[in-house]
Amino acid sequence: MEDERHTHLHWHETSRRILTSTPVFDLVEVERQSADGRSGRYALVDSPDWIHVICEVANEEGESCFLMVRQFRHGTADLALEFPGGIVDRGESPEEAAWRELREETGYRPDRMRRIGWTNPNPAIMMNSVHTFLAEHPRKVDSQALDPNEILDVEMVPIRTVLARRHPHVHIHAVMIVGLYWYLLERGYVREEGMRAPGTVRSDSPEDHGKVLRDWSKTKKGDERDKHG
Repeated sequence: MEDERHTHLHWHETSRRILTSTPVFDLVEVERQSADGRSGRYALVDSPDWIHVICEVANEEGESCFLMVRQFRHGTADLALEFPGGIVDRGESPEEAAWRELREETGYRPDRMRRIGWTNPNPAIMMNSVHTFLAEHPRKVDSQALDPNEILDVEMVPIRTVLARRHPHVHIHAVMIVGLYWYLLERGYVREEGMRAPGTVRSDSPEDHGKVLRDWSKTKKGDERDKHG
């Protein structure tokens, strides 16, 4: 029904050509015509799909953490703190790529890999999808197996501090924000009745919820001190 109401918004492709090819994407020019007869040429980025893997682990203090990687990104010429991930290779499924990338970048392997969301990174110019996976019951089984020009550190980053926006190198990366969104939905932080406090566990125990909210309150107060200090 929705598509029938919006048919006047659709553009139909009449031609396509590759302007240039690179190791990670093709720059494509497509010509499209609107329902009322207008036409135009548009430059699009045709890239393989991407994946990233959200992996929950505990640090030495027993605190729940994301397993993340810190590396230099050439687009910003700066560091980024990311969920492990990469490109889906030719002949791979997104899930196969998730297993491979997590093992290569961190040496971890889960009991199960489950896709919790996907989206297009920018529908205006991108033609691919990014898939978010959740690694269940991960454990360290091997050392890293990085590509020749891949230099990255593996870090255990407390979940509560990521959700409290205390890591700017996470939040400069839009794809990581997308992953966090799917994670919040999956873990029940976002529900019809509104937002839970980050760090909330799925439990009906008043003790559990009281501890989480106290920890969250301390984090918020620390943020305010940082802003005004």
